[in-house]
Amino acid sequence: MESFQIFSCLKGSLGHQFLLFIVWSSSFQVAVALQTPLEPNHVSSTSELGTPPISVLPRYPYPGENLAPMMYPTFPTTYEPNLTGKCPVNFTAMSNVIDRTASDCSQPLAALVGNVICCPQLGSLLHIFQGYFSGNSDKLVLQNAVADDCFSDIISILASRGATITIPTLCSVKSLNLTGGLCPVKDVVNFEKILNTSKLLEAISRCCK
Repeated sequence: MESFQIFSCLKGSLGHQFLLFIVWSSSFQVAVALQTPLEPNHVSSTSELGTPPISVLPRYPYPGENLAPMMYPTFPTTYEPNLTGKCPVNFTAMSNVIDRTASDCSQPLAALVGNVICCPQLGSLLHIFQGYFSGNSDKLVLQNAVADDCFSDIISILASRGATITIPTLCSVKSLNLTGGLCPVKDVVNFEKILNTSKLLEAISRCCK
């Protein structure tokens, strides 16, 4: 009887300790659950863009900033030329031809294709210039002094519109190209003296029949 009471006492104490263990473990789980921070779901405040397709053009790595100066195309700087004021030709009437020549003889291009593009275009400009000069006077070519002034103005205008200043050296041209050189026909009067007008008109009339 005494041994049974001892067993019952031990059994009761073990059961009591077991209940305490269960209560303690449940309290510990609740405490851990309260201390563990909840990880918020990843929700972007802005809509996410898809990966852009691969482009053949390089992308600027800093889209939020302005482009660097070297990434912009560069164009020749234009300015008002300093003319002599002694050339009797209206350069405004030749503006289109001058712009084309300045473009073909631009600084980065002339050194590479000078003999192919720049110099032939410059030769055409000088011939057109002589035509404008002759149309406003009875002279077919320019006198030396006037040729120097006009040639200087032509080069100054071309340089002011982006052409290289070394055009005369690059294309081997000078003011003498605007003069008659050794040609004896320099004006309309001498041309009419040398030309047999009656024979020319007779030949023209035969061709027109």
